[in-house]
Amino acid sequence: MPDCRAGRNHRPAIATAPMRIAYLASAVTLPDSPTRRDDYHEHLHMMEALRPPMEAHGFSLQDIAWDDPNTEWNSFDLAIIGTTWDYWDRVSEFVSTLERIEASTPLHNPAALVKWNSRKTYLRELETKGAKLIPTEWIKIADETTVRAAFDALQTDDLVIKRQIGAGADGQYRLKRTDPVPAMSHPMMAQAFLPTIQSEGEYSFIFIDGEFCHCLIKRAAPGDYRIQSLYGGVEE
Repeated sequence: MPDCRAGRNHRPAIATAPMRIAYLASAVTLPDSPTRRDDYHEHLHMMEALRPPMEAHGFSLQDIAWDDPNTEWNSFDLAIIGTTWDYWDRVSEFVSTLERIEASTPLHNPAALVKWNSRKTYLRELETKGAKLIPTEWIKIADETTVRAAFDALQTDDLVIKRQIGAGADGQYRLKRTDPVPAMSHPMMAQAFLPTIQSEGEYSFIFIDGEFCHCLIKRAAPGDYRIQSLYGGVEE
C-alpha cells in the first residue's frame, strides 16, 4: 500500500479570514468624531490594549458607534459592548439597537441582560439574593420633599444622589442638608456619602467564569469624590 503521509504533509495551507469583531463605542468616544468627550482617551487606551493581542490570535477588532446607521452588523462574527458612553440619555434606542444587532450576530452581553442592568434598580434584585448594598432610597420624582425625606430615612446630613439610569457621574449630585435641591428630571437614587471613597478609594473586583481575575482601585482627585478620569480620578 503506498504511503500517502508525505502528500498530506505538503498540502498548501488554506488561508482563513480573521474573525471580525465589532467593538461598540459611541460617536463621542471615537477619535475621528468632531465632538468628543473629554475622556475619550480611555477609548484609545482600550483599543491599544485589545487590538495587538487579538490580531495575534486571528481576530480583527473594529470600533464602531453603536448608532451608526450604515453598519451592516451581519458582516461581523461577533459584537461586544464597549465605550457606549451616551446610552443613558437614549436607553430605549440603545436597547432596541442591541436587539437588532443580536438578531444578526452574537452579542456580548445579551440585550436582555443589558436592559436589566441599565437601570440601577437591578441592585434591589441582587439584594434579595443576599448581596450587601449601601442603604439606598429610590426616588421616582426628585424634588424638595422627596430629597429631604431621603436625608431623614438614611439618617445623614450628606447625600449622594445619582440617576437610576446613568454612568460616569453624569447628572450626579452631592448635597448637604442645608443645600438647595437642584432640578432633576430623571428617577434618582440616594445614598449616604461614604468618606472612605476619599480616604481609601473604590474597589472593583473582576471575576471571569466565577474565578477572581484582578482588582482595580479607583481614587478621586484631592477635594473631589468622583473617581472618573473626567474629574481627575485615577485607577490602578
